[in-house]
Amino acid sequence: MALKVADYGYVIERGFIRLEGTAEELRQNKHLQDFYLGISENENHI
Repeated sequence: MALKVADYGYVIERGFIRLEGTAEELRQNKHLQDFYLGISENENHI
């Protein structure tokens, strides 16, 4: 949801910036989807 309204974003883990980029870059980042959001392209979504 936040990446739909943001221009730029950061992923902060344990006080360190792990990822950063434009909202579009972060939305398309496969590592972010798999590791941080739990979304995998191999999963079947209902």
